Parts: sequence; C-alpha cells; structure tokens
Amino acid sequence: MQPRSKWLGIQALALILWVSSSPSLLAQKSFQERLRDFKYWSDLCNLQADAQKYDEALKSCEGAIAKKKKNAGIWADYSGVLLKLKKYPEAIAAAEKSLTLNPKTSLAITYKCMAFQALQRYEEALDTCTFALKVDGNWGRFSPALAWLHRGIILSQFTQYEQAITAYDRTLLLEPKDSLTLAYACEAFVKLNQNESAIDSCDQALAGNGKRGDKTAAFAW
Repeated sequence: MQPRSKWLGIQALALILWVSSSPSLLAQKSFQERLRDFKYWSDLCNLQADAQKYDEALKSCEGAIAKKKKNAGIWADYSGVLLKLKKYPEAIAAAEKSLTLNPKTSLAITYKCMAFQALQRYEEALDTCTFALKVDGNWGRFSPALAWLHRGIILSQFTQYEQAITAYDRTLLLEPKDSLTLAYACEAFVKLNQNESAIDSCDQALAGNGKRGDKTAAFAW
C-alpha cells in the first residue's frame, strides 16, 4: 500500500471506531431516522391518545399525515383525536378525508357517527353507525363494538330502549366485560322498569374491565 493510501485507510478506520464508540452520535442518527418514519408518528399518535394526551396526539397525527397524506388509517386516527378534543366539525372532515382514500374504513364512519351524536344530529348519527356496521371494513385498532355501543346510546336517546339493549348485547359479545356498555345497559333496563336486570348489569359494570370512556364509576353507582 502506498503511504498516502495507507494514511487514508488509517483515517477511515479511526473514523469508524470513533463513531461506533460514540453512542450519542448513533442515537442522534436513530432519532433523525425516526422523525422521518411514518410508523413512528402514527404509533406515537395512538399511544398519546391512549394516555389521554390529546394535544400531543394531534401533533403526532399531523406528523404522520405529513409523511403519508394518502393513508386512510391515519386520517381516521386523526378524526378520533379531534373527537376527544371536542372539535366535532373537524373530526367529521378528517373522517371524510379518510373515506375518500378508502370508503370501507369503518372506523372513520363510526367517528363520523360519534361526531354527529355529539352535535345532537341524532338521525344522521344513527344512520352513520348503522352504515359503519353494514360496511364492516377496516376498524383499525378497534372493532365493531365501538359502533354497536354508540348505536345503542343513540337509540336510548330516541327512547328505543329495547333496541338499545339489543345493540349493547351485540357490543358485549365482542367486549364481554366492558364497564361502559354494561352501565348504559343498566340505564336502559331502569327506563324499562326491569329492575333486577338493571341491578345485575350495574353490578357487572362495577366489576368489569374498568373502561368507562368519559364516564366514572359514579355512572354505574
């Protein structure tokens, strides 16, 4: 090897050894790669939403959307976070965007239903949740239980308690110990003066999985 080539080889080896012995540089490179990764932002959006850090989740969803604007799933997740922030028109718009990319995104249709429900547009909400179940397409991280539950709540608002209980029963087939569903079923049984069934359902709600949405255990009590 010529002296100059030998010297360059030594320099290259030294550089490799220096980088490999500098965890901070490797970590920085890894972090920069994550920032460019759609899955990183998408997962972060969902994890922050699960932790009820909705403002942070919103920014993470927007980060994911910036990486893949034509991904129907992330637009549906974005709609769900907007729902939690009570930005209902924006949630509907995000759900619509998801559906232009994939008309069979049942999660986006369900979020539309929930937004209509929050806006007290109950007939549109009921039709939309029913449609989500009919399509029965992509539910993302959730299942048809979400649409069945909200269909039941809307039917209760129409005082159609027996039909509401049927919807809650369908929810419980998918989520057998769901505390929120059991509490709503208890409420419907009370309205029908079916007190024994109501007490049983409320007892099950208190002993259930503890998932109560925006409610607390006081709802069942």
